[in-house]
Amino acid sequence: MKAKVRPNQRVVIDESCDNLANEGLRTLVISQKMLTQEFYDNWSRRHEAAKGDLNNREALVATCLEELESDMELLGVTGVEDRLQDDVAVVIESLRNAGIQVWMLTGDKVETATCIAISAGFKRRTQPLFFMRDMTEAYDASKRLDEFSRKAASSILMIDGQTLDLCLGTKKLEEKFFAEATKAPSVCVCRCSPT
Repeated sequence: MKAKVRPNQRVVIDESCDNLANEGLRTLVISQKMLTQEFYDNWSRRHEAAKGDLNNREALVATCLEELESDMELLGVTGVEDRLQDDVAVVIESLRNAGIQVWMLTGDKVETATCIAISAGFKRRTQPLFFMRDMTEAYDASKRLDEFSRKAASSILMIDGQTLDLCLGTKKLEEKFFAEATKAPSVCVCRCSPT
């Protein structure tokens, strides 16, 4: 949503979502865009034509939607508590006590995923969290995995989707990632893309 609202409103989204995520809440950003009838009629014709295109349908529809979902007015940001289902913490604790490594995959922000990991018993109180996030260079990811290697047996690995994609991008780094990640008691991959 940050890219879809007016530029002067983007900081509000960042700050609000970060604050709510730090409390373990799910966020919902609400916005609107006022349309004139003329704009809508023109857009609707282009959208229908895009949906009917046999060669480039997906790209054309995406372009139409992007035009509609731009320069929106931010109305507000809400935070909702998403309680764990009954017995989730008990099941995770049982798996961990049986020596089974638990991996959590989520689309949540790193901060929200951290709160959920703690409340779900994904980590014990004495286990530190080791973060790998916002990485864009394979060299940096490799060095960070070296750091994690010294702490892997007792630390929970928290890695975001961007960094995971980087680690899985080359065979050598992928092998190193799995060699180190499988030593950790638990791994949380957050900000996973649904695609």
